[in-house]
Amino acid sequence: MDKIVYISGSITGNIEWEKQFRMAEIKLCKKGYVVLSPIYFPHGMTQKQYMTLSMAYLSVADCVFVLKGYEKSEGAKVEIAYAKKCGMEIRYE
Repeated sequence: MDKIVYISGSITGNIEWEKQFRMAEIKLCKKGYVVLSPIYFPHGMTQKQYMTLSMAYLSVADCVFVLKGYEKSEGAKVEIAYAKKCGMEIRYE
């Protein structure tokens, strides 16, 4: 089975977020990963709902790929902390 990777990064206030996440997805897919990305989350939900989906995605991932600029995102920091606590592999862009 291919390794499953979750993409984490800054979304709120980041005008380039969609491009950044899509480029990472393409790169990771070419390397043979199964990619889970918040880019596919529905629009119009609350932050709590987005974080609930993120945690569900993270719970089935093998590793996390963290995009540049994640430091600006409280949500990404929570995702990274969760991954560390669970002993997941974390790769930084």
